[in-house]
This record gives sequence, C-alpha cells and structure tokens, in this order.
Amino acid sequence: MFPAHWRARILVPRDAEDSRWLIASYYDGGAARDPACLAMRQKSIAGSIKARDEDDGVCELVQRARRSPAHRSHFYSPFWDRMHWDFNRMVLEDLEGGG
Repeated sequence: MFPAHWRARILVPRDAEDSRWLIASYYDGGAARDPACLAMRQKSIAGSIKARDEDDGVCELVQRARRSPAHRSHFYSPFWDRMHWDFNRMVLEDLEGGG
C-alpha cells in the first residue's frame, strides 16, 4: 500500500523448477496517467523490482530446502512454520471432506 496506489504481487508456480511473477498496480484517481506522478510511478516500480529480486532469492532457497532430507521429516517449528502448518491442515481437512 502506498499513498496513491497499491500493488498486488503473486508468485505462480509453473512446475517444480519454474515460477512466474504476476504484478498489478492500482492507482488512485488519475495518478496512473498524471505526468506529475511519473517520478512516483517510476520510483515505485523500481522498488517493486528490487523487492521481487530479494523475494526471488528467498523463494528459491525455500524450494531448495524442500528437497532436503530434513524436510521429509515433516517437522513444523511452532514459530517459523505456523502459517504453513495451518495451510496444510486446511487442505487436509478439505480433502477429507471436513472443511
């Protein structure tokens, strides 16, 4: 969220080795076309690209970690993996017909 716009970024897996970023920016009023807002748009886009590059590294490391023998233990850390645990639990409940 920014003062004149917000941006949605979604990482979509294509296969086990490749993902694609989908990025959409939504501007308030005429900010998308207003020449006075050009510098703001350019700065925002550059910041988004920098953040995406940083996120790419994290996503790649997570994917590599999932190939680790330690991952096969399916151990969840109460602090680090809470969202992952909750998501997997919801999927399991849905598959079992209880969700």
